[in-house]
Amino acid sequence: MAARIVTSSYFYTYENKIKMKINNKEIALLHCPRCGGTTIEQSPDITTLGHMGIYNDINPKCERINYIYTPYDQKSAQQAVLPLSHIQKYYNLFIVRNHYSWLLSFWDWTSGLSRWNSNHHEYAISRRGFDFFVKNIIDREDGWPSRKNIFCQMFSTDGLLIPDHILHTEELDGEMIGLFQKHGGKWVPPPRMQIGRRHGNFGGRSAGRGKNLDPSQKVKSDKRKPHEMYSSSLAEEVYACWKKEMDMLGYGSDPSNLISRSSYDVLGGFVGVVDREKWRYVWRENYG
Repeated sequence: MAARIVTSSYFYTYENKIKMKINNKEIALLHCPRCGGTTIEQSPDITTLGHMGIYNDINPKCERINYIYTPYDQKSAQQAVLPLSHIQKYYNLFIVRNHYSWLLSFWDWTSGLSRWNSNHHEYAISRRGFDFFVKNIIDREDGWPSRKNIFCQMFSTDGLLIPDHILHTEELDGEMIGLFQKHGGKWVPPPRMQIGRRHGNFGGRSAGRGKNLDPSQKVKSDKRKPHEMYSSSLAEEVYACWKKEMDMLGYGSDPSNLISRSSYDVLGGFVGVVDREKWRYVWRENYG
């Protein structure tokens, strides 16, 4: 048997590295689309849960459904679900993103040049332009995305806050490095994954800074930053629609300042008992 070095949170063998652990739990990512999760899922330290909806299996009345797929893909809505008891085996990460940047990324994806996207349920709407696309989402009362919380996956279907740690797309590398250092490990950012046509480099490493892609990748990018895509009136509509969620996550009303923390009373970083008691969101009952 190989000799083993043991610390409180990080395990090695001389032959093979064992997964990083936090609080004696393997680290998992509950992945909201368009938030940079595909990049960190490449790490051998991260268990990938995917775009799952979480239901509380202790509550017999808790709906077992994934809201990001209903009503567009009922099969996935019913099957892409996990019980809370399974999720609690892991130290769960969840990545959020400024709504201004998220909407641009989602539009970019659904209207993009990737040939499979012509079958996306948002394709026809997204091809009518960014303003029309965003206003259409704001006007929806149901479905995802709609005027309800974009990051509804953070909560079980009966309203329980799920993640143990909330990260931000805009500062993802730094936050991951800090998280691993705190628990005795080392985070080496994996190669960046690009999914779909890009309007500037809005992913995990430089979200909102408008940097172009590596020219060697030969992917067209027009360098547009989020604030260059929003008129004042459209920016106001976005903030008015998702104000509660944006305030909860610390994002402000200015699309040119994607990493603002408008208040100290926000949900981010380590999620404690007080956070779980304070923050609840039930999809069937609440709007933004």
